[in-house]
Amino acid sequence: MKRVSKKGENVMRKRYGWLVILVMGMVVCGATSFLKAHEETPCFTIQLWKNYETKDPIVKQKVTLQYEEEETLQTFTQLSDEDGKVVFPIHDAAMEKGMEVLVFIHHDEQEETMNRFSICLQKDKLDYVYHKEKNVLQLKDKQAPIITKAALSTYQFSKDPILISLTAIDDSNTSQELTYGEKGGLFQKEAVFTIVNNGRYVFYAKDEQGNLSAPYEVKVQNIDTTIPTLISGEKITLYDPHGDGRRPHTTLFQTCFAKEFAIRIPIMDEGSGIAKVTLFSDGLPIENDCLNFAQHPQKEDAVFVVRLPEEMVKAQGTISFSLEDAVGNCSDVIPITRENSNIKAARNDILLEKQAMQLHISADLTTAHQYANKDVIWLDQHVPITIQGTDTLSGIYEVRIYTKQHHLLKKQQWDDERKEEFHMKVSTSDIPLQYRKDGACFFYVEGSDHAGNISKTSYTCYVDDQRPTIAFFRLQGQTHKPVAKTQLELFYEEPLSVYVQALDGEASSGIAFIQWYTIDAMGVKSDIHKDVTDDHGGLSIPLNDGFSGWLYAMTQDYCHHSSKASNQQAYVHSQGIVICHQLNPHLSYQLPHTPYQDIEGLPLYTKSAPITIHLRMQDKDSGIQKVSWRLLGDEENTHQLLCDLQPKQAYQVDQKLKQDEQSFHITGVNHNLITSLETDIAVTSKGNHSTLEVVLVDWHNRTDTVHISFCKDTMAPNVNLLFEDQKEEGADNGYFTKRTAILQIQEQNFIEKGVDLNIQKDHKRIQMDLHWQKVSKDIYEARLSFQKDGTYALALQAYDAGKLASKKQHTIFTIDTKPPLVTIDRLDSGNTKGFFHQPQRITIQVDETHFDAARMKIDGVAKQQERLLQFPKPTPWKKGKDGYFTHLDFVVDGTYELQVQAEDKAGQKSESISILPFTIDTQKPQIEIMGVTANTAYQGMVKPVIICRDAAIDRHLVSVSLTCANQTKTKLAYQVKEQGKQLRYQFSSIPFQRTFDGIYTVSVKAKDRAGNQSEKTLTFSVNRFGSVYELPKVSNAYYRHPFAIEITESNVTRLLEQQVFLSVNGSVQKLKKEEYTVVKNKGNWYQYTYHLPKKLFQKNGRYQVYLLSKDAAGNANDNTAYTKHAIVKFMMDQNAPQIDFMNLNAHTRYDANKRKVQVFIRDNMQLKKVTILVNGKALAYEKKEDMYTFMLYQSSLPQQVNVYAEDAAGNIQTISCEDITILPHPSYTLQTPNGQPYGYVFAGIILVGSVAYIYKRRKHAR
Repeated sequence: MKRVSKKGENVMRKRYGWLVILVMGMVVCGATSFLKAHEETPCFTIQLWKNYETKDPIVKQKVTLQYEEEETLQTFTQLSDEDGKVVFPIHDAAMEKGMEVLVFIHHDEQEETMNRFSICLQKDKLDYVYHKEKNVLQLKDKQAPIITKAALSTYQFSKDPILISLTAIDDSNTSQELTYGEKGGLFQKEAVFTIVNNGRYVFYAKDEQGNLSAPYEVKVQNIDTTIPTLISGEKITLYDPHGDGRRPHTTLFQTCFAKEFAIRIPIMDEGSGIAKVTLFSDGLPIENDCLNFAQHPQKEDAVFVVRLPEEMVKAQGTISFSLEDAVGNCSDVIPITRENSNIKAARNDILLEKQAMQLHISADLTTAHQYANKDVIWLDQHVPITIQGTDTLSGIYEVRIYTKQHHLLKKQQWDDERKEEFHMKVSTSDIPLQYRKDGACFFYVEGSDHAGNISKTSYTCYVDDQRPTIAFFRLQGQTHKPVAKTQLELFYEEPLSVYVQALDGEASSGIAFIQWYTIDAMGVKSDIHKDVTDDHGGLSIPLNDGFSGWLYAMTQDYCHHSSKASNQQAYVHSQGIVICHQLNPHLSYQLPHTPYQDIEGLPLYTKSAPITIHLRMQDKDSGIQKVSWRLLGDEENTHQLLCDLQPKQAYQVDQKLKQDEQSFHITGVNHNLITSLETDIAVTSKGNHSTLEVVLVDWHNRTDTVHISFCKDTMAPNVNLLFEDQKEEGADNGYFTKRTAILQIQEQNFIEKGVDLNIQKDHKRIQMDLHWQKVSKDIYEARLSFQKDGTYALALQAYDAGKLASKKQHTIFTIDTKPPLVTIDRLDSGNTKGFFHQPQRITIQVDETHFDAARMKIDGVAKQQERLLQFPKPTPWKKGKDGYFTHLDFVVDGTYELQVQAEDKAGQKSESISILPFTIDTQKPQIEIMGVTANTAYQGMVKPVIICRDAAIDRHLVSVSLTCANQTKTKLAYQVKEQGKQLRYQFSSIPFQRTFDGIYTVSVKAKDRAGNQSEKTLTFSVNRFGSVYELPKVSNAYYRHPFAIEITESNVTRLLEQQVFLSVNGSVQKLKKEEYTVVKNKGNWYQYTYHLPKKLFQKNGRYQVYLLSKDAAGNANDNTAYTKHAIVKFMMDQNAPQIDFMNLNAHTRYDANKRKVQVFIRDNMQLKKVTILVNGKALAYEKKEDMYTFMLYQSSLPQQVNVYAEDAAGNIQTISCEDITILPHPSYTLQTPNGQPYGYVFAGIILVGSVAYIYKRRKHAR
């Protein structure tokens, strides 16, 4: 063998390598061309349908194709697949000029009957469809129809359905007339659809071959079926369009306005928009009150203004409205209520009124005097003012009282209270002084009702409650220069006059006059003069020449208020007197010192010892002739001292003179004249006020007289606490509804500031004004009125001008103006209406601060039928947080009536409270069943009777029934007779028919009016035609678990033979005695209970129980007899249904747009329910025998199918198939003319080429 070098070997390898690669490339290209050529080989396809409409395919149908090819008859036969399709490959050469073929569709295996079709195949017309029903073979139309246009019946909003007109065209020129069919051509069709709802609608056109057009979408959004409504969450608002917002027109009792009101209604419409809103009053349209919206808004506030006609005073009615949108959708009439508006009242009607409230102001002038001055009527004291008002329509809302300058004096409102009348008390003294400086008490009253009508009125009166005063005395002269000082104050040498100025308060009726008089130095009083003042309230009084003394003046205004007379030596004038003897007889005195003065300003002495007055007497001219003194009022006690002239006898200084045990001390002498004397006079006064008169006479008979006045009071004031109403009828000591205290002080030297009054209300000190009046010589009184609730403590003590204290007076009393409030816990009997089946407790509660149990009046009557019972006694009264309470326990059966009234310690009585009569009945109704006996069998006449006895029996609360076991249609009539306190139920006789044999149960449920309930049942049997049976309720039912069965057989006579048969799935077997038990029951009958244990029913199947017996009367008994109604039949099923997916696998992808899935579901007994879920959503399915079919559609996401099946016995089976993908993708299927895939050919070529290459390499290597 020739060897080749390694270099040459490499060259050879390169050459052969490229050669192998070139050969393999040519093989691949040839194979690809071959496959591509065969890929485009045409196939003749026929789709066979039993019913084209339902798409029911013809499966495994034999089809034969014949045609001539090169003068040879070619015959091909195939069976249709599961989709009803057959495919025949056709050579491309045969398609060039068209080829006549024969198609035979065989209808039986012997090929005795078949359908023959002759068609001309063309390259682009190879798909045909066979319709078995029409016996037609047609060219399949692959061209989809086209929807060319769509038109709406209207493009405006409409409440009616809208019509959509569609036009579709289908070019079916590809059709070919065969044995049966229509010629092709351009086909056009119009369709009209009725659309009732808005939305996006997609339309498809479909031809007879099932080709679908492209989707044609039409958006409909102009159908309006919605009704305009109120905006959710917003309310209708009623308001006064001209109001200030201060007055609540919507109250808890009425909605009212004055003359007009506005309504704001928030409305919306989701469709065509709001067009019209109409307002109604009491169901009738309000004229001209209709709103029209031209722009049709989606949301709007409809505002109405409702006015009261001019000719009407008031109008009242319920307001409602209706809504309408642009297409005529109308809402119902919507009433305006407190649920959808700001109305607060339970009643919905609205009141319009323009009548304002009536106001009246009156003054109580009974306690005041009236006086006129310059056309003005003045009152001398403040008076009460009464303001009254009435409004019977909308009611009074607010009353305001103003003074001048619009100062608010008082205000009262009634927000949520219907107030038709009001009475308000004020006083002229309530007006502050700055608003009545001119004396005018001006009241301006403004009242308004709830509707907003305002009424105004005013009242003016003039009040002068102040005393005038003498302001000053002013001397009017030329020089006003005093010349000399005397005991009489000032001495003038020129004529004088005195100007007296009187003043009144700011609220004054004016000074009417000044009244005056003079007292000269000798004590002589002039006449009283009364002169009218000038415009300024002043008066000029001239004084006579030589006058020396005092001027007293008082004044009075036009309301007769007087000033106190001046008793002070304010101004004393000596006018133009020539003094001829300057040393006239002169007396002077000195009273003992005392810090007190009486009410007239005199010195006041409180000790009982005599009062020593020191006297000084002087006359240096002619000397003292005599001195006399006396106590005025005590004329018998007059004393005098005579100084005799004894020229030869001279008096000595410090000489003592005695007269009537009175000693005089000489302090000055002039020879035989006594020029001055001094003495101490001890005065013992018998009265309160005393005046010592001392007269000095000189020897020229000139006199000087002095009156020494003083007061002596050694008695302390006498204080009394009195009351106008010492005791009210029925009131306890110390308790009153009102009280007026009279403070009485007996004291001659009474002073107001000496009164010490301590008033405490509920242990807190209060202040009350005292107005003292002198009722007699030395008795003073003041009155205090107590009208407010509380406990008052009064302590009174008085001091006189001498600081002498009275004994302290004390008193305590209570004012109680509120009557007791009595409440009784109402008994809630529910549906028993005053009857109670158990003891009851009633609680009586009294809201009263000053409660007295002894004053409680509890009246009651207790009866049992016609016999009187002892009424329960209340428990001891106790104090709770809401007052005092007691309990009444009603234990004994009977009928009770109760009336309660309370009285407090002040004698006030509450309203008499009573409750409706009620009855305690604890006895249950008595039930008696007659005519039949329990556990007894009857052959003859049977007529049950039921009697119910009870004192409160009610036939509507009694139910009776007579039922027969195993028979639901057996009903026996009965009659009811009511005899006093019992009910008698008489059943008709049980008929003598075989179908009425059975075990009967009499059931009675009796309930009286108090709710006491009794029940009674009685069981008996009627056996006129043999045994009767009582069965368990298992007939024709399905069960999962075995159970025992008991059957009761009743007979009049004894049973001689007893047999039990059991049928399982139609196979009947007699049970052995040891397989079941029979027990004879007690009673007046022959009753037997058959017990069949559950082990007899362990297997699945259909069971039926037969009882056969023979009684002593010779009757043969069978529970399955028609007349016995006692068939025992049931099914036992412990197996769950069977579920299998026929053509669906988990974790699998299917290359399709959709897949028809078949599920096999079967149950051994009876299937009850099937549910198919795809991704948790229920799916519709088709059922054909045990096969359930549904469609799965393409989805890019995995899908999960769950199937649930439940049978009649409750057994449940579940199966799942998950991770399923339905999604198509491009693919090629290469087949040979015989139907084999080209993949095998391609694989063979590659395999042969590879083997040849390897073989060649190895051979070369060798």
